[in-house]
Amino acid sequence: MLPPKKHQGDSSPIPRNSYDSGEKDLLLWEEAAEEYDRYISAGNTLREELLESETLELLGDVRGKKILDAGCGQGRFSAILSSHGAAVTAIDGSQKLITAANSRYLGDSNPAFSVHNLKKPLPYKDGEFDIVFSGMTLMDIDPLHETLAEFSRVLSPDGFLLFSILHPFISSGAPKKTFAEKILLRRPHLALSFYATEKKISWRITGLRERTALYHRPISFYLNALKNSGFLVAEAGEPVLKKNSAGDGSRFSEFCREFPLFLILKAAKRWGWPR
Repeated sequence: MLPPKKHQGDSSPIPRNSYDSGEKDLLLWEEAAEEYDRYISAGNTLREELLESETLELLGDVRGKKILDAGCGQGRFSAILSSHGAAVTAIDGSQKLITAANSRYLGDSNPAFSVHNLKKPLPYKDGEFDIVFSGMTLMDIDPLHETLAEFSRVLSPDGFLLFSILHPFISSGAPKKTFAEKILLRRPHLALSFYATEKKISWRITGLRERTALYHRPISFYLNALKNSGFLVAEAGEPVLKKNSAGDGSRFSEFCREFPLFLILKAAKRWGWPR
């Protein structure tokens, strides 16, 4: 699961006729894995208050549910789901992150972690899971349609998919403050440099030195991709800090009271799809 990111380096439109960069994207995560593991394990107030709490609320009661955590990273949220009574199967394309997950969380009642590239067919039976969860991962994958089709295949007929991504407003813009906003001690505004254009961006996770690749897409892209893969959106979340929350005590927390860092979508399988 990824914390907020900031721009680092150049961006370019996604080449629609070539999708051979997946292995390179995974290599970037291998290079960042150890640092990322330390960063996630250290804790992050904004991630916990904004992303994790709303994700758990949208998931509902997971006791006894079979959950596939697709893109589990170093296993933190997989372990949280397991502690809530779910039977969790957790996969990620990074060998180093899975090694970290096994080191930190593996035990008799904890998730089963294994390496698997989400751009390849899933090694599970049709209808095997009650829930497919993918936390802060799908924005790192291109193309996406085959991955979503596999999620649909391994879900039970009454199962659902829940995933989170960096909000497209954040991946296409950045907090800015005018001179007047500084003088009047107002929160920053969000300045967008683009939005509708799909782009692959070289980004750096805030707090880390290594770069990873992110695919910016507008919200409509995800809604249409879900529809085309046999899903209907049931609920959505754009979490912001509550008025009574101090956040992490930074000025950035004020920004997070008005602008969502994350987009969370919950999608149910369409009845009778695929036929």
